[in-house]
Amino acid sequence: MPGSGAVQAAAAGQRGPGLAPVKVAEQATGWLVETVDEPSAPLIVHEGGVYVHQGNSYLVRTLDLHDQVAATWGQAGSTSAASR
Repeated sequence: MPGSGAVQAAAAGQRGPGLAPVKVAEQATGWLVETVDEPSAPLIVHEGGVYVHQGNSYLVRTLDLHDQVAATWGQAGSTSAASR
């Protein structure tokens, strides 16, 4: 049946069955910046990396795959991120 794969993918969710998203959040405020899929998280939001979202850059402080959270230091290059 043509197109049934798209229907199954939509039913399973964008990230696939059984894969919870990893939350990318500002550590100081807890503000949710974005979510990324778990298999890609070590490449996209690794510790010491810079995550770019909607034109803003965030320094990734920690990546905890067990708790599914990547904590960032606000915007990279901003005074608040550089002073921490």
